Amino acid sequence: MKMTIVIDTSDPSGLLDAQKIANLLCQKYARANSHSGKSMLSKLDLIKLVREYGKECHKLLEQAEEMQEEPKFSGLRFAKDFIDDRMASFTKCP
Repeated sequence: MKMTIVIDTSDPSGLLDAQKIANLLCQKYARANSHSGKSMLSKLDLIKLVREYGKECHKLLEQAEEMQEEPKFSGLRFAKDFIDDRMASFTKCP
């Protein structure tokens, strides 16, 4: 299905209506959470993610201690890569 929405920027209520239409279409056809500002994770999902991150850091710390090296998770890069690898699971619909 293809649709064109014409938006008149001088009509604030029309802009809000266009946003509602876009959100409804996204929810129905894209299966994505299109509401900015809403959490993409439930509290339980976030707790699971934090636990998984902690276990991964602990494993890397043990490996680094065995090799007498600096842990690889000490910078922001590891956290970013960890989240990027799991980003697809964050966008599930409620």
